[in-house]
Amino acid sequence: MASQKTVTAAVAARLDHDNPSRLAQAGTMWQALPLGFYYPSHEDAVDIAMLETLKGVVDGDQRALPHKVYSSVRQAISMETKVKAASMTLWLANLASEPAP
Repeated sequence: MASQKTVTAAVAARLDHDNPSRLAQAGTMWQALPLGFYYPSHEDAVDIAMLETLKGVVDGDQRALPHKVYSSVRQAISMETKVKAASMTLWLANLASEPAP
């Protein structure tokens, strides 16, 4: 399973990929800002970005998550969720992973 540091780095990489100018603008406060700062257009953008980040972390460890975990993460994270809290949520979800079949 991925470490909390690995998950945070994956979130940072995703934010940098999706909205590098906003990440640069945030500077050292990047984790204290809500996800809506990086994805201001729509809630679906937050869901897609964070779920794909989680899937990438889990797949990278050759593990798998039950579908219900992805559904729970989608419900737990919103545009108002701070990046640090989102990273923690993804890390905790990652702990439910099992070896891939």
